Amino acid sequence: MDMLGLRTLSVIAEALDLIKDTEGARPDLDQLPLTDPKVFEMCSAADTIGVFQIESRAQMQTLPRTRPKSFNDLVVEVAIIRPGPIQGNAVHPYINRKQGREPVTYPHPLLERVLKDTLGVILYQEQIIEIAMTVGA
Repeated sequence: MDMLGLRTLSVIAEALDLIKDTEGARPDLDQLPLTDPKVFEMCSAADTIGVFQIESRAQMQTLPRTRPKSFNDLVVEVAIIRPGPIQGNAVHPYINRKQGREPVTYPHPLLERVLKDTLGVILYQEQIIEIAMTVGA
């Protein structure tokens, strides 16, 4: 499980308090919409300086190529710029499939359910566990 550091959580709490002090109400993070098209346009344009998890140079180079259109697309975007997918040569297959330059395929028909969100590419440790459970059943 990947947890934010306590320092980052403190910064978020401070920011929410500052918003409450200036605007009169503390935002309810559980009520934030996950489908705002302007957010995805901004991300696709790599206009992400100061945006947690997608502000690195590597993320900014990848975002215009993956053009996220959903929250899940952003989750995948963050995941592909990690040591596992990079060392496992999963980045380019995912990007090629996302851009339609490579067909989405699955190593076995049983794995489509497990790998559908990542276009047939293993990106998450949890997918490996699911694959073992699915194939071993």
